[in-house]
Amino acid sequence: MPIKLSSKDHRKLDKSLDTVLEAYANNEVSLLQARALLAHVITAVTKDNEAEVLSFMDEFYMKRWKETCNNV
Repeated sequence: MPIKLSSKDHRKLDKSLDTVLEAYANNEVSLLQARALLAHVITAVTKDNEAEVLSFMDEFYMKRWKETCNNV
């Protein structure tokens, strides 16, 4: 069953994608780390894992992801 996103969800998705791309562009995360997160989210979409997709769009999740990447 397709995951339905509202306009608000689309804005949050854009912000999350921007966070990943900007973090890579600013050398805050490696290419491997950015790719891994994007692949994880794409996999969640293909498996209709709505909870995981929505968590990716959460600001706190993205902040924690960047912090985790910096600690590796």
